[in-house]
Amino acid sequence: MAIHKILPDSMISSGKALQTVGLTYHYHGRPPVLKGLDLEILEGERVGVIGPNGAGKTTLFMLCCGVIMPTSGDIQLFGKQVKTGEFRPELGMIFQNQNDQLFCPSVQDDVSFGPQNLGLDRSEVEERVKEAFKITGIGDLAQRPPHHLSGGEKRLVAIAGVLAMRPRMVIYDEPTSNLDIRFRRRLINFLKSTTRETMLIASHDLEFILEVCNRVILLDGGTISADGIPREIMSNRELMEAHGLEKPHSLIPHKENHHLEHE
Repeated sequence: MAIHKILPDSMISSGKALQTVGLTYHYHGRPPVLKGLDLEILEGERVGVIGPNGAGKTTLFMLCCGVIMPTSGDIQLFGKQVKTGEFRPELGMIFQNQNDQLFCPSVQDDVSFGPQNLGLDRSEVEERVKEAFKITGIGDLAQRPPHHLSGGEKRLVAIAGVLAMRPRMVIYDEPTSNLDIRFRRRLINFLKSTTRETMLIASHDLEFILEVCNRVILLDGGTISADGIPREIMSNRELMEAHGLEKPHSLIPHKENHHLEHE
């Protein structure tokens, strides 16, 4: 299917945060997961990545972080080529399973870990940790062991640990996974209020993408099938169903008024 590209009315910045050109990747003995992917993310954008399971979302993220090497193609992060295994403090990633990021005896230690490994002095580390606690609202958890926390609390600790490094771009892989309504709303409010970081967010929670993102990319079969304004892309029932997705409930007109008073 051809790409349905609907660009936002106004771009937040003309600077490129991320650019991929001809990006291809395949696991040994398997067909390509990504097929010549061309993608450009501008600084300040909040970009949702949607698509069926196996579309290549997590693989794309691993490539952008330099965890795996492309089969072919090029990735530029803030104008500099991404090299496999090279640490880039400009980019932070929140994994789908937050337990993969939490390994210290206390929340304080976990959030401090990144800034400490940047070689910052003690006062700078403390300032960044304090700022991350304030942004995420988890200061009261500082002395708690991470493995004693709820799933939602762990998610916010993982986010705080990344934000304490002050990256210019943050990747979120299924951030609402296993969150209850309270923590999901708290995360939405946080992401909508922050303007400092560029965001790339993969989620099957399409209502979440609608609320948080100002652009959406529909990835399927290793290629981009649609790119544009979330409400316009996701209101296209034919397009969504062709790629194994449903039109979000909030975009479906209600034929009946469920709130009519009974006479």
